[in-house]
Order: sequence, then C-alpha cells, then structure tokens
Amino acid sequence: MSAVNCLVDGKSKVDLGSLTESIGSDMDAICTLSKHQLEVLITMLSRIKKHKYMPRFSKLTKYGSINKGFIDSELELFLNNCRSKKAKLAFRMMAFLGLRVGEVVNVKLTDIDMNKHVLRVHTEKAHTLDEIYLHDKVRDDLYDWIIIHRNQIMRQNNFVLFSEAKGRINISSNWLRKEFRTVINKCGLNDVYADSEERYSKRKNRNLHRLTTHSLRHYFITKVYSNTKNPIHTQKLARHIDFKSTQVYIHSSKEELSGSLKSTFETKLDGSEFKEFAETFKAWKEMKE
Repeated sequence: MSAVNCLVDGKSKVDLGSLTESIGSDMDAICTLSKHQLEVLITMLSRIKKHKYMPRFSKLTKYGSINKGFIDSELELFLNNCRSKKAKLAFRMMAFLGLRVGEVVNVKLTDIDMNKHVLRVHTEKAHTLDEIYLHDKVRDDLYDWIIIHRNQIMRQNNFVLFSEAKGRINISSNWLRKEFRTVINKCGLNDVYADSEERYSKRKNRNLHRLTTHSLRHYFITKVYSNTKNPIHTQKLARHIDFKSTQVYIHSSKEELSGSLKSTFETKLDGSEFKEFAETFKAWKEMKE
C-alpha cells in the first residue's frame, strides 16, 4: 500500500517525509483515490498547511461566555446612530435576516422575489443557494430603497447596495466594516474584551472588540432560538450545515443562567406551602411568647 493510501484509509499513519516522497515519486497514486479519499487527503493537507503557517496569524483570546451579539437596547441605539441609509439597510438585513457581511454586499435585485417576499442568498460557507423570507421588520425598508434607487441599481449590475466610489459597482465588505466601527464608536459601544496575541513579529497586538459586524448575525441567531426554542429551525435559518456551529452563536444572558441555577438548586415554595409555613411560624411565635 502506498503512503497516500495509508494516510487516507483511516487505519494507519505515515510521517510527512514519507508522504512527500510518495507523492513526488508516484503521482498516479493520487489519481486512483476515490472521491472520499481525496476529500480526506485535502483535509489532512489543509491541517498541515495551517500548522506550518500558523505563526503568520494571530492567536485570538477565547471569549467564553461573553455575549458577542447585540442585545435589543444596544441594537436600537446602534441603528439610531447610523446616519448612512445604505449602511443602515445593510445592518438591518444582517440583524434581522442573519446575513454575513460578504453576503449582504452581494445581494442583487435579481435575488429578490417581491411577489413571494423571498430573498435568495448565496450562502458563503456552505456554498449553497438558500431562500429567506423577507418579514416586515426589514421588507418595507428594503423595498423603499429599491424603488427610490432602482435606476442606479440597474446601472450598477443590479447590486442593491451599489457603490458610489469610482471603479466599484457594489459596496465592499471593508467599507461596511469601517461604517460599523464609526457608528459603534459614536454610541459608546466599543468595549474591548482582550488583546490579540500576535505570533508574527511584524504585527502589533490589537484590541479585540466585543461587538463586530458579525455580532449582528449573533443577534439574529440568538433571537430566533430564544423565541422558537427549536434548534432545528434555528440551524436552518442560520444556514449552518452542523448544529454545533449554531450553538456557538446562541447566547444565554447572565439572568437566564442565574435563573437556571436558582430553579435547579434553590427550594421554591408554592402558595399552599408558603401558607402552611406562615401558619406554623405564627403558632411557634405565639407559643414562644
């Protein structure tokens, strides 16, 4: 059995030197692999690449139970302080539809079915085409924007969030992130939970902000789960392949966690028990007197 087959059959391992020698001397071995074996091989090579080049990137501090999403009052404050109508529409679509930055900047007029109130989304990570219902929390603002700017949208390749910058037809993810940080700073929500631990000597440590553009998606997923308590629906609306990915986004408040501990470990008296206790205590007090 060749070194490549040893690697992908899941039963034995080879060292990197042996694998490199095998691939270099017998490329035909790769051509004989099944689709599943090739996928396993790609995964293994990806891990090797990450391990080898990891020092180029920063090591982010884990935020644990810190809520990386907006709460209702923070979102209201944030949207009220956003002066750019274009950016505000993008942020609303992210918060109320769960779109990622790269997805919202690429929404086209042809992706929207105004009769069925459906938005077709090219999901980034899963590489699938999904449909999202345009509910009234975002629908009216989106349709009004399209009606007002329809001619400009059509001139710029049907991108709903068109760019006014020379040489661009739609807004960039970086432009939207900068707008986000400007608004966050303006309304005082720029709290930092840690510093990055940079491994690459030429890069300086940077502040890790609790709220980022992805926090709008955190808000959406937490909101859906809090109202439905349905993990399957939440996963589908989040457009995750695996529910483990969805769990990362679902945040329980400190009050909810404290309430769970109280309900689990603290004794609660119902009405009849409390009445009985009060009568017993009264009788005991009279007897003492």
